[in-house]
Amino acid sequence: MYEYFFIYFFMLFFTLFLFFSHKVSRNFLNPVTIIFFAVIVESIFPIIYLLINGGYTRIVGAQYDLYAHYIYASLLMLFSLSYFVFLHFSNFANNLSVVINSKLTETRPFSSKVEIFILLFASISIAPGSIKLISLMLSVGIDVYFSNRIILFSGLGFLLASFKISQLAGLIVIANQLVLYRNQGKKLNYFNFLFGLFLAIFPAILMGSRSQIFIPIVGIITIGLLIKFKGSLNILKLIKPISLGLCLLVVAINLGAVREAVMSNKLDSIGEVQSKGLVHGLAFTYGSSENLLWLIQNDEPREYLYGYTYLATFLGFIPRAIWKDKPLGGGPVMQNLIVSGSYDQNSENISSTTTGILAELYLNFGPIGMLLGPGLFLLLLSGIFRLVFYFDGVVFIALYSAVIFRVFGYVNAEFFGVTSHIVTLIFSAYLLKMVILFFCKRIKL
Repeated sequence: MYEYFFIYFFMLFFTLFLFFSHKVSRNFLNPVTIIFFAVIVESIFPIIYLLINGGYTRIVGAQYDLYAHYIYASLLMLFSLSYFVFLHFSNFANNLSVVINSKLTETRPFSSKVEIFILLFASISIAPGSIKLISLMLSVGIDVYFSNRIILFSGLGFLLASFKISQLAGLIVIANQLVLYRNQGKKLNYFNFLFGLFLAIFPAILMGSRSQIFIPIVGIITIGLLIKFKGSLNILKLIKPISLGLCLLVVAINLGAVREAVMSNKLDSIGEVQSKGLVHGLAFTYGSSENLLWLIQNDEPREYLYGYTYLATFLGFIPRAIWKDKPLGGGPVMQNLIVSGSYDQNSENISSTTTGILAELYLNFGPIGMLLGPGLFLLLLSGIFRLVFYFDGVVFIALYSAVIFRVFGYVNAEFFGVTSHIVTLIFSAYLLKMVILFFCKRIKL
């Protein structure tokens, strides 16, 4: 057992040394910093917890030998080293910080009338989707609704995409209120602030998604930090935000217990999840790194996919009713490897999982993915934030805060799902900007 712990403590030391030896660690509001911090936390600590408990975090009954742990640690160190090499030569992090700082110094808030218009537009945009989901919930019952969300939401993608408009509109109003309060010393308009918070959270509650619920909450924290520190925050000043973040994680984990209890129609089971403790909840929630360990242990995949799961991202807008055999994302592919036939679009078996960036790179390209993947990923981030930088003022602050949370999700979630959310958020921001410009031509975004 000591050999296992030596591997991971050495790996932890190696990755932390890379992190703090690079100037990127000085700014925690930079997405490249958040990505690597997430890699450290989500790829090491769940596995250490797995070792301490002598079992698994997500994949029931799985066991891993010393060789699998050694290869896993080697691949993670290769990914980390490659990430910082590409980061150093691209100078991407520094360029990003400069643009963020210039955007924040030019922030110009909206008037109260524009806020009301945004809130009304967002309310109208989510009405059809909200009515549809509420009618579904009433027709099948709450327990059936939450336990069969994937099946029930099938075919509603475009309708539910309007929820991103509501989420972003709420964050825009909140950002505007905080800019007025922080920069101009004006009192908060609690009606607009709370209405914006409601519009940001309510659709997520209807969808039963913890991540969607906490996007606006984390977004508000990020907005406050962006405005206060002008986009540059040393990691050593993060004691209070991290403490608050841990509190939010506790709430998120318990929300998961409540949702599972409602799904199973057994409210008594909430205590079972809670009794396992916070550490178990964190290891389970952010333990998708176990997927890579499982792939190594089971010598999977037999053949690499060479970008198949990433191709699904660019074809996601095509309805499966039109193209039944279009490529699947990493989640369904990984789930079918673990339990054959557990994801089948032609039946009710559509159980999926979250892959995480490391496992999905390995699924597609094997060890070479750990070497070249960070460079391609930084190229993707560059493209995403070029689109985000198209916006100015409070729209930029709100969109940047929402996208940062989603970028964090790349480490633990499926590439297809995270990218789809980011693209929808950016499109929603563009739509909101066009609508506001159309009705309020004198307001400069």
